[in-house]
Amino acid sequence: MQDWISNCLKEEIFPKSNKMLKLLAEQPLQIGETPQGNEARYIEVYDILKPYRTLKRKAEVSEYSTVRDAKDNGISLKIWFHKEKNELLKVEDIPEEYDSSKDMWSFYDKIYDNIFLNIEKSSLEFVYYKKYVRYYKTIENIKYGGEIDFNFSAEGKKSKFKNFNTIVEKDEACIDDSIKEKIYKLLKMIKKHHHSIENVSLMPSNGNMQFTKQSIGNDRFDVMAFAIDEYCKGNTSLLLAHCSPEYLKTLKRYMNDICYDKEQEKLVSKFYFEKIYNIRDDLGLINSIIESGKKAIDSAERVLEYMDLAYRVWICRLGHYYNNKKIKECYEERCTLEGEYKEIQGVLKEIKNN
Repeated sequence: MQDWISNCLKEEIFPKSNKMLKLLAEQPLQIGETPQGNEARYIEVYDILKPYRTLKRKAEVSEYSTVRDAKDNGISLKIWFHKEKNELLKVEDIPEEYDSSKDMWSFYDKIYDNIFLNIEKSSLEFVYYKKYVRYYKTIENIKYGGEIDFNFSAEGKKSKFKNFNTIVEKDEACIDDSIKEKIYKLLKMIKKHHHSIENVSLMPSNGNMQFTKQSIGNDRFDVMAFAIDEYCKGNTSLLLAHCSPEYLKTLKRYMNDICYDKEQEKLVSKFYFEKIYNIRDDLGLINSIIESGKKAIDSAERVLEYMDLAYRVWICRLGHYYNNKKIKECYEERCTLEGEYKEIQGVLKEIKNN
């Protein structure tokens, strides 16, 4: 890292007057404690990506700068710099967000090679988003990023994992505490698959589809699927709810490219499920997803049904990846999922019979 920064200074990629870069080049990178209290007030943030501009405002503890090279090799750091003392207070790596990491893009290159013919040749674009680094690719003038499909995350104030637990806890119709305990256990089990190759897909960044998914259905995969099906039937309001005017044509072209059936001369949502969600040869599953998207998740039974749906999608995907894409790690993972799926079916049967 020091060698790279030294070369940047020598080649005047960044101005030699940048004190923080000089320090980075001269001393080893050390992970320190995040500055607190009075120390934090003296931090000044340097925006190294635009090195001739210094951010004049005083930085809070959460402020950051990022470092990367011209070829987007992913060198990225959070840096706290004490201007008056002319010293580094803390340096740390910025983690890559799972669904749009470099590793996941290697995976997307394999599973979408028949849909996006230039995907492997397209270069990665680097973006700092909230607390993570995200990578995107622009293919045929549409920018794509990764997306977590079924959100079972336990992180943050709006944790879906906590939300599902609360729904189960407050369901007065489910009076059997032993069943509730089993559902809590199953939620902990399914949470482990939140970051997994079976739970990701590509989504256009243009058109704000990710925010649409978060807003119309609280980030539910089935509600987004329902919106896509409605769009193909001519009811466009849900899917285009948060699309800005400048990207309306782009999003419509994308949907047309993916879903248009030349024989029927109309949009067919089945093609979206096959090409983007990798759910193939299972119209029953596709219909189940769409129907689930019409319903609220407001009971312990509905939480279980949503978990059941997730496992059906994941098992279907992994079978396709293993058989057609020769991704070897999918076989063992699918066996694990099939065993866990049986547990969910067992508890779902109990709650329906209760």
